[in-house]
Amino acid sequence: MRGYNATDSMRRIFALVVAIWVVVSAVPAAAGPWGGLPDAVARLQNDPGDRAALAVVRQAEASILNEATNGRLPAVAVLAETYASLVMQLDDGDQRVRRLEARVASTLIDWGDGRRASSPTNAGIAWTLAARYDPAGPAVERLRQLLLPPTDPEDGQTWRSLLDDAVLVYHPPLRMRVGCSELDRRCRENEVYFRWVELPGFWIETTEVTNRRYRRCVDAGRCRPPSAESSLGDRSRDEYPVVGVTWKQARDYAAWTGRRLPSEAEWERAARGKETRWRFPWGNSRRTEAANVWDETIAAGRGILPVSTFPVTGWGLFDMSGNVWEWCSDRYQISFRELLTDGSPMPSGAGRVVRGGSWRRSIDLARVSARSWFEEGYRADDVGFRCAVDRSADISDA
Repeated sequence: MRGYNATDSMRRIFALVVAIWVVVSAVPAAAGPWGGLPDAVARLQNDPGDRAALAVVRQAEASILNEATNGRLPAVAVLAETYASLVMQLDDGDQRVRRLEARVASTLIDWGDGRRASSPTNAGIAWTLAARYDPAGPAVERLRQLLLPPTDPEDGQTWRSLLDDAVLVYHPPLRMRVGCSELDRRCRENEVYFRWVELPGFWIETTEVTNRRYRRCVDAGRCRPPSAESSLGDRSRDEYPVVGVTWKQARDYAAWTGRRLPSEAEWERAARGKETRWRFPWGNSRRTEAANVWDETIAAGRGILPVSTFPVTGWGLFDMSGNVWEWCSDRYQISFRELLTDGSPMPSGAGRVVRGGSWRRSIDLARVSARSWFEEGYRADDVGFRCAVDRSADISDA
């Protein structure tokens, strides 16, 4: 359904590169050797042995390598392009450019390696430039490790994304029944017509997207801030789910990370975990203390809580029931009769599906088969999301 071959994965990596790329500012090329480089190239066209002209070319090369060594990435991009446009006019220009680009790529890889932990975005930009200059070099593999999960995961394996610090867990392929759980007498009309689906393996985030993680996307200029319902700017609430986001804002965040919103079938599979017949992620009992749901015995309710407040369930997920509703990629239909048998999202229907219930809703809406929907532009203080991603194919030169 959503599997990737090697070529697809390569395209995906470079699409993700766009997500971390910064606009390259213009860098004046008049300082140092750059003012004299056009004249030096013209002289070498007439006399390839002109030592003074060759010295200017070598100084330009050294200048680019110095910028790469010091991590001045916009300057590297601009100066390398200037160098290539001039030096390619020489008889040996192609070889000169290729040799320089290989050296620059190696330098950029080293610079990115030194910043992988402290600044994965800058590391990714450096490796992106390196991959441009040496497509067959090790930069592509580093980008894959930065942006994509392992290619041959074990069931329940976890992976942390350096881009947004999300932790994802791998769910193996499964044939399962989507819809009302067996012997569940509280199912509503939109749950009762269950459907068997064949789900490929996929990764899903262990928690709802937090304010801290969403703020990274805002700071990168790829996401719009949520509405006033959010506490995005309150650093003491960094580990609370981001709320006040529309479906499109959730989708934009997912795209920035190279992930997507889960399909409704994937979401239910993740909520059911290893035991697919249960009514709740933890079993069949209506335990209001097992999830952040509305409890009439608490005068004002609990309110929204940090992610991972309640025990882990299934393959290692938190808050699949309660806390905040979670956007899915599907359009809503009242029946499962038309649900695609490969678990793909429904392309037609009303609004967008939400799953999981919330702190404003009762325990019955936290059952794994319970479902509702909102219009794409809806936002509230009990609606958030988590992201999923397909299992990645091996990367090759295909």
